[in-house]
Amino acid sequence: MSEHMKDDRNGGNQDSEFDFTQTMAPVTSRPHGEADASGHDSTAAQVIADRHHAAVRTAATTVAAAVSAILLVGVSAAAAIGLPFKSDGAAVTPASYNETVGQTQDTVYCPQRMTLADTASYGDSEFQVDEGDVASSMLVAATGGVSNFYASPMDSSAPALDVTAASASIAAATADESAFAQATLSSSTDLSALFGSVATWATDGDLTGLSATSCVVPATSQRIIVPSTETGWTEQLVLANPNTLPASVTITAWGTSQTGALSLSTSASATVDGGEETVVNLDASAKSEKALVIDVDSGSIPLAAVVRSVYVDGLTPSGSDFAVPAVKPSTSLLIPGIDTNGDIAVTLFSQNKDADVSLTWLTEKGGRHASTVSLAAGRVDVEDLGKAPDGAYALAVTSTVDISAQVVSTQSGTGQTDFAVADAVSASPTYGVAAPSDTSATLVLANASEQDIGFDITTYDASGEVASTQSVTVEGRTSQHVSMDGVAAVVTNDGADDGAGTAVAAIVTQKDVTAANAKGVAVVSGAPIDVDAEVVTSTRDQRIVS
Repeated sequence: MSEHMKDDRNGGNQDSEFDFTQTMAPVTSRPHGEADASGHDSTAAQVIADRHHAAVRTAATTVAAAVSAILLVGVSAAAAIGLPFKSDGAAVTPASYNETVGQTQDTVYCPQRMTLADTASYGDSEFQVDEGDVASSMLVAATGGVSNFYASPMDSSAPALDVTAASASIAAATADESAFAQATLSSSTDLSALFGSVATWATDGDLTGLSATSCVVPATSQRIIVPSTETGWTEQLVLANPNTLPASVTITAWGTSQTGALSLSTSASATVDGGEETVVNLDASAKSEKALVIDVDSGSIPLAAVVRSVYVDGLTPSGSDFAVPAVKPSTSLLIPGIDTNGDIAVTLFSQNKDADVSLTWLTEKGGRHASTVSLAAGRVDVEDLGKAPDGAYALAVTSTVDISAQVVSTQSGTGQTDFAVADAVSASPTYGVAAPSDTSATLVLANASEQDIGFDITTYDASGEVASTQSVTVEGRTSQHVSMDGVAAVVTNDGADDGAGTAVAAIVTQKDVTAANAKGVAVVSGAPIDVDAEVVTSTRDQRIVS
């Protein structure tokens, strides 16, 4: 494990165990050119040092003699290293070298299971909070050129597990405690990556329903769209520090009640010690907002950030889910994983400029206009879109300026409601999707471009063996859903090199929740697994100018 991954963790259940099995077979993707690392949070550190020592002596000599001596030394140096030397002032083209520098490690944070903010027992028993029969699972998968694969629970009493990808590539566990997973990449290919997910479910109590999220990548600057801080909602921002040094965090928030950043009623800063987690109650900091957008800035130290969102309407369980960092604001966003059985609300935010926004359902039969929104800068907007059309598994968002967007789908039942958070997905030629054990997943393939795009899907079972392979063509401006026959899937597409216009997610359900006639739905976003890489050009130029 890298020096930043710390074994001394806190919090969580000490009885969780990771079960490692055998290697996930690598998948071959179509070549698609060089990866572009612009816009990613990972950092490539390079140090280039040239040290030159010269002795300066005082001598009684003429200026012409001194210049002649310098030129003589220059000619000798050039000859010694085999470089051309010209004294007529003609330009000499130096040798240039291109080298692709890619990331060598991949790290993800998987949060612990969903919990209630306040579990104290007081007052009459019928009014006390009750989490219910909560169960959970976590799954992390490593694929491609991975030489080492680690899973480290944040509970200090739970031992860190160190195995190589030659003998293991899938880690399964309960999600009672949070964990960091890390893979050492042996090659910088688009299929060498780490991805995972967490799910929590219950058939009774205040957490009745299903919550799920993909594991997140630590970063120094993150934006999260938070569903609501109105009465009955609790919003817990969990900050996890995988490093040895403490991190100072600044939180900036915008809401639906006013234009411009909010004045938080509690501290707008926090400190997260190395190897520790800190929880910030957003519902106490910014009350009565229909939705929040928060920016989390941790300076030079990358942190993982997740929001646990729970809604209890009086005595009625009304759903829970995780909110995770959004993709970079853009004029074109694609949100896969729309629940066609639920009521849909979309949250939109432009920080600095007013925007005209167009929303389009991507159905199985083509695009269908949903709404047009005039968005005021610096103010969060929530638009109720009602029921999604049949077969509309994705929402395309286009804007005149860069914006952020999120969809919340709500299923209402008798005595209980559940909601699912779906975020925009970064464009990529290759995605990884993990479905935690004891859940079922349906892949959503979305294509917002005008051209037909083919997707190759490889799924893996819990032992890392290939479960199925298939190819699906998704017509332009449509979305499709495909059964996921394993616990992990790698999806590649034959679209543009950067995967522009495509997105992948999984709609997750759980059999016990379904059998209890409870509402339960969640979305796990596909993780782009194109490795961050840069082409570095170096030039060797030791010419002496005459």
